[in-house]
Amino acid sequence: MRLEWTDIAYSFLVDDYGTVYEGRGWDNVGSHTKGVNFVSFGAAVVGNYTKKLPTEAAISAMKKVIQCGIDLGKIANTYELKGHRDAKATKTICPGDPLYNEIKKWDNFPNKLDPCGNLSWIERVEWTSAKIETKPIKHPVSKVFVYHSNNLCVDCANYTECRDLVKKHNWTALENDFALHFIIDGLGLVYDMRGYSRDPNVSGWMDEGRLPIKADNDKAYGIAFIGKSQTKMQVETFEILLKCGVQRGYLVKNYQVLNSSFNTNDPKEVCNNGLLINEIMQKYGTPEKEESFTIPEASGDTSHCNFQEDTCDWYADEAKNGWKRHRGAADEAGMTGPLKDADNNINGYYFLADASKHIDGKIKLSSALYPLTEVQRYYCLKFWYHMYGKDVKSLSIWIHVYSLTKLFYGERKNVLTITGNKGPKWLLQALTIDIETIWAPKVNFEFVASFGNYLGDIALDNIEITRGKC
Repeated sequence: MRLEWTDIAYSFLVDDYGTVYEGRGWDNVGSHTKGVNFVSFGAAVVGNYTKKLPTEAAISAMKKVIQCGIDLGKIANTYELKGHRDAKATKTICPGDPLYNEIKKWDNFPNKLDPCGNLSWIERVEWTSAKIETKPIKHPVSKVFVYHSNNLCVDCANYTECRDLVKKHNWTALENDFALHFIIDGLGLVYDMRGYSRDPNVSGWMDEGRLPIKADNDKAYGIAFIGKSQTKMQVETFEILLKCGVQRGYLVKNYQVLNSSFNTNDPKEVCNNGLLINEIMQKYGTPEKEESFTIPEASGDTSHCNFQEDTCDWYADEAKNGWKRHRGAADEAGMTGPLKDADNNINGYYFLADASKHIDGKIKLSSALYPLTEVQRYYCLKFWYHMYGKDVKSLSIWIHVYSLTKLFYGERKNVLTITGNKGPKWLLQALTIDIETIWAPKVNFEFVASFGNYLGDIALDNIEITRGKC
């Protein structure tokens, strides 16, 4: 009545409670979509869905309307499902991005079998006019890094807000460039960050990124998320994006999904979107594999190592470019790691975990195997540690008990975790460890370092293992 139309334009309408209202019905031509009214039915959901999805009741009712039409013989089994915006004679954003992205997942939507066709792309030219020099990436790529940056820890309610947030982050962070390949916002829109092609289905996949680990630029994609809180649509879009990459031959089928988030160590500063990263890693992440090598026996039941001559009874995984025996400054700029060893000797050696090589995972330093008896089940572990840099995450100490029946891998237990930036200084830690079992004849000790980004190093020195309590 307000629009002075002679009748309702749609065939059917659905409200948020799941109630279905008959408009023109099955047997009358509608006036809903210019150019195709005579060959289609038009169903509308009452409300504005440019910023949110309809209720589950409304979505369920809409699907039932379609099925009802099939059952009555009014809709062919081979029907095509489209949004209002898909009509060539109509210029509209209807039915809104959230609802449109939802119906793209339903049966009989065109390109449903093509995951790339189920993505809503925001081309690079839509959020910046700057062209960048890029280097072609080598296909197929084997790794996908997922990122969460506090710089993107802002909720955006619509495309304009999200686009402006991406543009602002781009200019302030990387001077006309963006390190990653794609960003996914809470509406499920995918921003092409690296390509400058009018075909974002292709361009974002074609160029190397500027990932924190330079060695991975030619064999990894980087994907980040916008928003303070996670949305189901972001997870679903992430999954579709990976399927698209595999189908187009840009990703190997057995790709790895790795966490490389930019979270700080202050819980007050960590965006809740980190929960989204955790969910993705639980579902798609590549689990760490247990090492298969046999750990050697210790040369005695006690040990003291200052690393001046060698690594004593401590072993790092060389395949992962792990902990390294090092001397002098860890970082020439003095922003991370120690300048000297724990004895204040500039030429002294210590063990260093370099963050710039390992922000995608954890690295382990393992001791040799030490004997256990029912009477002597206590060990004292003393060590000096250095955790300096704003991106230092944690240093964890584990014990690994080896049973008679499980010669390689037995019970593993975390006994201490130290977190955060401790400043440019060496600190002493003494820890009494009670091995609470008499069925384990041997035990070894492990230091595990992890980082939030590349500005942070962790070092160890003067590690002492003795029998009994500290």
